[in-house]
Amino acid sequence: MSLPSGLARHILIAGMSLLCPLLLLAAQPQLTVTGAEAAGNADGSIPPWKPETGDPLPGWSEGKSRVRFAPYASEKPIYVIDQKNIDRYAHLLPAGAIALLRSKPGYTMPVYPSHRSCRVPEFVASNTMRHKGAARIAANGWSIENAVLPSIPFPQPRSGIEALWNYLLLYQGAGIEWLNNRVYLSSYNAGGEPLIFNGDTRVYYPWAAPGEHRMQAGDLKQGLQIFSKYPPSLNGQAIVQRFYFDRPPDSFYFHPGQRRVRRMPSYNYDAPLIGFERTYPNDSIGIFSGNPDRFEWKLKGKRELLIPYNVFNFTDKDADGNSIFGRDYVLASGRRYELHRVWVIEGNLRPGMRHSTPRKILYLDEDSWVAAAGEDYDADGKLVRYKEAAVVPIWEIKACTSQYSMILYDFVQNRYLLDGYVTDESDLKFHVEAKAPWMRSDEFTESALRRRTGY
Repeated sequence: MSLPSGLARHILIAGMSLLCPLLLLAAQPQLTVTGAEAAGNADGSIPPWKPETGDPLPGWSEGKSRVRFAPYASEKPIYVIDQKNIDRYAHLLPAGAIALLRSKPGYTMPVYPSHRSCRVPEFVASNTMRHKGAARIAANGWSIENAVLPSIPFPQPRSGIEALWNYLLLYQGAGIEWLNNRVYLSSYNAGGEPLIFNGDTRVYYPWAAPGEHRMQAGDLKQGLQIFSKYPPSLNGQAIVQRFYFDRPPDSFYFHPGQRRVRRMPSYNYDAPLIGFERTYPNDSIGIFSGNPDRFEWKLKGKRELLIPYNVFNFTDKDADGNSIFGRDYVLASGRRYELHRVWVIEGNLRPGMRHSTPRKILYLDEDSWVAAAGEDYDADGKLVRYKEAAVVPIWEIKACTSQYSMILYDFVQNRYLLDGYVTDESDLKFHVEAKAPWMRSDEFTESALRRRTGY
């Protein structure tokens, strides 16, 4: 018996209304707790995500050279990109990497098998799942509210600013201590001497110890101490900075020649870091740092790109650090690239704001939310700066960081800078708990700096 046409139509519509959500659900990719696609890519060059990857080889313990226990140290490059074959791989490269290959004779990119070795500890995963949807962007369009940390506040970001906060609140332990931290700045010309900085650095994240930390307006997001030792012109100088979730940072500087601590209200954004010959802007630390309020951030989607990953060569405490420096770039022996999916976000200067590079591009690794690379453009749209940060799994905190090293290439000055490389005198110490005496908010204040320096 045939049904009346009107009734058949209603049954068909009702059936489709039930079926469509199921079809949509089936079409959605399975995501990891951090919001990454769990599946690999179509041709298998990006593998599926597995939570057990990235562990060190047997025998490693904290304090031992990391590179000697890296699980992929014996691998060889599967191919190398240079000026001759760049067009073949250009679709897999950030614009800054293409510019390096075209402008630096001899520059190459060794590409290795991809390993999705980044994860987060259980308490970060738990906070992310339990409080998904709680965090929000404030009415001012840039600051974050109501986040429960440590977590990934926006595992499925809907805007560029949400994606950026995932990076700005990246879990890297409750604190990081690096005594004898090194920064290398190349010379202007082949015959000149490079600048090598040496100092003690401490970073404190008050919200990152295990547990649930409900952020409030005015809370401290990050504390930073840098006590300079070398070169002689910087010896004895020190800075303490306080970064917040919703207002400008506080910066206090001590100069032994002036014998006083002074507040530096403009020491942020594109203000150059003291001692680096106007090559290193404040907000270029770690690809991008500080407040994101001067830019409108757009989410441009995902791409498969070659980015620095599992770069343990910067963590060899037994190696000669100077062996990785070439005249115009860090030598290929110190670099490693893998194919990964990245979120691409673009920052454009807000009306009424000022910045020397009014357009920025950031590439955020989908598994870790580490900013693996970034580009700065001037007002004429010219690329002036390209940055790469080495994504490294830190076994003792069960998370990835980019704190070990970042390479900055300045195309205007024709110089490069490597911030952070391990020597036999130094290695990073990552703290899961906030138990060290310096890991308190009141240690990152003007009065604390006065107490440390005696002024």
